[in-house]
Formats: sequence, structure tokens, C-alpha cells
Amino acid sequence: MNCTYHIDSSVLLVCTAPHQCQFQRRLCVECQYEHGENFKNHTVPTKIFQQKVLKKLKESLLNETSQITTQRLNFKQMLALTQSKLKQIWEELENSIKLIYDQLEREENCFKNFNNVNPLELSNTELEKLVQIITGKPLDDWNDQKNSILKRLEMTKNYWNQETEAFCGKLNKEMKEMLELIKKDNSPQHNFQNFKKGRFVLGLNLIQNL
Repeated sequence: MNCTYHIDSSVLLVCTAPHQCQFQRRLCVECQYEHGENFKNHTVPTKIFQQKVLKKLKESLLNETSQITTQRLNFKQMLALTQSKLKQIWEELENSIKLIYDQLEREENCFKNFNNVNPLELSNTELEKLVQIITGKPLDDWNDQKNSILKRLEMTKNYWNQETEAFCGKLNKEMKEMLELIKKDNSPQHNFQNFKKGRFVLGLNLIQNL
């Protein structure tokens, strides 16, 4: 393409000096001369400039893509590991609770089985248990132990419920804050992405117009 200021001259150079060009950055040899010696080292042939831009954009995009892919994979692995741990804890808790309640029911049924029985038909061991119930404190001791265990289980249930609610609340808050990052048009992250996107498009347009 021909120079805007020197119509008979072709654009051969691009000015990369860190200043606001008095002329456009597309330069012909006459523009380079008018720029002066101070900017001679900042003028790059269009072909070399194109190669540098493409190399820089390629390196930048590849690095960003690699970083995003790596972090996405790490996040996915962390979520899978957390899910596995929570599942294991949940199963162990469920099995422990079942074991405790099953044991309580068995002990309770041991006493209930003596209802409406004929003492004369019982074995000596079973008859001895009935005597202990009447003359001793095994039934009272059992009720005290049972009530203590049930109270402890109720406390455990309330604790897990509170901790689960708090944990879910923190997760929901964190997710909302993360989603806000992509919802706020004026956020620094959004502006930075727009800047990079604009710089990328500008670079491609500049290359195409050379």
C-alpha cells in the first residue's frame, strides 16, 4: 500500500517507538527520514514486524491456553477427590449410626423377650436374668445407658446438621463471588480481557492492512 502522506512511496516500515506518533505508524522511507534519527532504531520492516506480532500473539495465547487447561484439570481433580472423600465419610457415618441403633434395638429386645413368659419354662440362665431384673438394677442401668447413647446421637445429628449448613453456605457464597467476576462489566478482570482482546484484534487488523 502507498503512504498516506507521500503518495508515490510505498509503506515499508512500522514505527514501534513508545510515543504517540505525529504521523501514522505505517511509514515509508520519507516518513522514516522525517521521524528523525532518534526513532531510526524503532522502525521495523513490515514483514519482520508481522513475524514478531504473530510470534508474540502465538506465544501469549499458547501460554494462556496451557495455564487455563492446567488449572481446569487441577480444579476438576480436586472436586473429584473432595467428592470421593465426602462420600467415604458419609458412608462411614451412615454405617456407624446403623450399627449403634441396631445394637440398641437388640439390647432392648432382650428385655422385651421376657414379656409373657413362663418362668418354669426358662433355662437357668434366662431365669437368673429375670431374678436380676426383679432384685437388681440391670433394667435401670440399661435405661440410663440407652438414654445417654440416644442423647449423644441427638447431639451428633445436630452437630452434623449445623456443620453441613455452614459448609453449604460458604460454598454458595464462594460460587456467587466467582460468578460475579464474569457478570461485572466494569470489573478489572473484564477490562483486562477486553484490553487483550482489543489488542489481539488490533494486531490482526494491522497485519492485514500492511
